[in-house]
Amino acid sequence: MPLSLERVTGNPARSHGPETSRGSGGGFHQPAWEGASMKKIAWGCAIALVCSGVRAEVAEGGDQGKGLTEQRPYTLSEVVVTAGAFPSTALDTVREVDREEIEPLNPRNAADAIHWLPSLTLSKNSKGEQTFRLRGFGQRQVSVFLDGVPISVPFNGIVDLSQFVGDNVDRIQVSRGLPSVLYGANALGGTLNILTTPPGKTVSAMARLEGSDQGRIFSSASLQGPLLGLRLSGWGAFEKAPDFRLPDGFDPMPNEDGGHRDHSRFERRGGGLKVLLPIAPAHRIALHVNYLDNTYDIPPNASVANPRYWRFPEWRRAVASLNTEHAFGPRWGLRSVWFYDRYFNELKSYDDATYSSQTRPYAFDSTYDDESLGILLYPEARLLSAGSTKALFSWKRDVHREKDDEGPWERYAMETYSLGVEQEVELAKGLLAVAGVDGNYLNPTDAEGISVRDPILLANGQAVLQFHLVGPVSLHCAFGKKSRFPTLKELYSERLGRNIANPDLKAEHAWNVEAGVSLTGKQQQLAVTFFHNRLRDLIVNRQLGQNVQQLQNIGEARIQGFEVEWTGAWKRVSWSAGYTLLNAEDRSEDRESRFLEYRPKHQVTAVAALRILDPIRIQGEMTYTAGQVYRNPDTLAWEPLNDFFILNLGAEYALLKNLSVYLRVENAADNSYVSEYGVPMPGRELSGGVRARF
Repeated sequence: MPLSLERVTGNPARSHGPETSRGSGGGFHQPAWEGASMKKIAWGCAIALVCSGVRAEVAEGGDQGKGLTEQRPYTLSEVVVTAGAFPSTALDTVREVDREEIEPLNPRNAADAIHWLPSLTLSKNSKGEQTFRLRGFGQRQVSVFLDGVPISVPFNGIVDLSQFVGDNVDRIQVSRGLPSVLYGANALGGTLNILTTPPGKTVSAMARLEGSDQGRIFSSASLQGPLLGLRLSGWGAFEKAPDFRLPDGFDPMPNEDGGHRDHSRFERRGGGLKVLLPIAPAHRIALHVNYLDNTYDIPPNASVANPRYWRFPEWRRAVASLNTEHAFGPRWGLRSVWFYDRYFNELKSYDDATYSSQTRPYAFDSTYDDESLGILLYPEARLLSAGSTKALFSWKRDVHREKDDEGPWERYAMETYSLGVEQEVELAKGLLAVAGVDGNYLNPTDAEGISVRDPILLANGQAVLQFHLVGPVSLHCAFGKKSRFPTLKELYSERLGRNIANPDLKAEHAWNVEAGVSLTGKQQQLAVTFFHNRLRDLIVNRQLGQNVQQLQNIGEARIQGFEVEWTGAWKRVSWSAGYTLLNAEDRSEDRESRFLEYRPKHQVTAVAALRILDPIRIQGEMTYTAGQVYRNPDTLAWEPLNDFFILNLGAEYALLKNLSVYLRVENAADNSYVSEYGVPMPGRELSGGVRARF
C-alpha cells in the first residue's frame, strides 16, 4: 500500500523496528565546555556502558532468555516505542510510514519522503530552507528528531530536511494533536521522528543511480549486516543539481525573468553509520553517526524591492548519539539517548545578482558554529496490572556562536530541562485511558552584549480516551496543554538593522482538543478527526515598515478544522487519500488583521499505485493546496497566495529479482506557482534511475 494509517484510533502498533576557541576561518572548532559539565557527561556515558554489560536476572520465566536480542525489533531510534519489550499505546494521532511506502517515491532527501502526508504542508522559504507546517503549526512548534535525537538548529529552531541527502529513511513517525510527554519540551503542535535504516541481521546491500533531464545527478549506496559480533548499517549519498528550470508558463517577476532559476544550484554529500552491540539478551547499545557536507546558493527573492544575494560555500552537520536499551526483569526498563549535534555554516552576502563582489554596506561574510549536547532518559515500568508507566528526564544545552567578517565571535547559549510521566490504564475491555504531565525549564546562560533574560518554568498536562467498539469502529478524544520556549534567534537576533531583538518574548502555549472516529475493514480504513487549538502568546513576525521586522507575542490565535483520511487496497490497486480543512485566525484584541501567514485552508493529498503483473508498478502522487495568505514585506498589505496543484508520476520495472529501473516525472503538469511570496518553484522534471540489491 502507498500509505499506512497508524493512529490511536486505528490499527495496533506495528511490530517492526526509536565554548569554542574563537578564531577565523572555516572548519569545526574544538568545544571549550566547562570541565564540570563535561565530566558529568563522561561519567554518565560510562555508567550507561557499564549497565549495558549487566545481564538481567528474570525471576519470572519471561521471554528475555537466549536469543531475545535477535527476536526484538530495533527500537533504539524511537521516542515512543511502538514495539518491543514495553510496547506503547500512543498518546496522540500517529501516522507511521514504512520503507515499503517510502521507496516507490524514490526520495533523494528526507523532505521528499513526507511531502504527500495529509495535514503536512512543505514549502521553500526565501532563505532557501525546505520547511513544513503540521495542522497549521509552524516548524519551530513541531519537534523534529533523527533516530530519536532532537535536531532543530540551536539558533533558530528550524530543520531544513532537504539538506539531509540520501534515501536511507526506513520509517517516519508523525505525531499530530497532542504528542506524548515523552517527546519533551517544545512539541507545541506535533513531532516528526525520522528513522534511518537499522543495523542488519543478515548481509544486504543496495545501490542507486539517478539522472534527470535538467542535469541533476544522484547516487546512493548502503550496506547492512553482522561483523565480529556487531550488527552494522552504513550508507553514503551524493547529489548535484544545476539551476532548475522554471515552468513554461512562468510570468516574469521583478527579480526573475524566467527560463532557469538563477543561483538555485547545489551540491550535497552525506553518510552515516549505525553499530549495534548486543552485549546481553536484555541489554543493547548502539552508536549512531550522521554527517552532511553541502554547498548551495540561495536565489534572490523574485518579488521584493530589496532582494539579498546569499551563498553557502560551507554547510555542514554532524550528529552522533549513543542509544541504549535495558530490561531489568519483566517489569522494569530503561532507554537512553546521549547525543551531540554540531552545525557549521559560512554565509556570504553579495552586492548584486552576479554573486561576485562584496563592496556595499549590506554585503558581509557570516559564520555560524552551533552545537547541542544532551541526555534523554526513558524509565519504563509495569507497576499496575491495568497499564504501563513511562517517564522522561532530559537535559539539553544549545550553544550558538557567530561572527561577521573578521569580527570577534559572539556566543549565545541556553539549557532546557524536561521531566514528564505518562500512565496507561485499561478502564474496561476496549476502553483505554492515557494521562501525562510534564514540567519544562528554560535557563538562558549566555547572550553576547545583551542582558540574559530570566528563566522560564512551564507545566503541561494531557489525557486521551480510546474506545474500541464492537466490530471495526474505534473512537478517541484527547485534550491537554502544550508549550514552546522561544529560540535563541527569537530572543536575541539583530542583523543589519532589519531584525529587532526581543529578549522579553514569552513562551507560546496551546490548549489542544481533538476527537475522532475510525472505521477499519479487511483492506480499508476511513478516519475522521476534528481538532481545535487555542494558542496564547503566539510568536509571529511583525513587519514594522521600511523592511524592519520583529518577533512579537500576540494575545491569542485559533487553529481548528478536521481531517478525513482513507486508505485501502483492492486486487492490484492500493491508495491513500486525505483532505484537511483548516481555519487559522489571529484572535488578539489589538490585532491588525485576523490572518495568520501560510496556513492553507484546504489541502488534498492522494497517492495511488497499480501493480501490472509482477514486474511493473505505476504510481502517482497528488497535492492540492489552497487558501493561503501572506503579508507583503514591502507594502505590509495582506495578499492571497496562489493556489497550486502538483502531480508526480512514476513507473518501475523489475528487470531481475534484485535489479530494477524506474522513471519519474515531477510536476507533470508543469504548473507555475510560488510556495511563499517571491519563491517560484521548479517546472516539470523527468528523471530516471536504476536500483540494485545484493
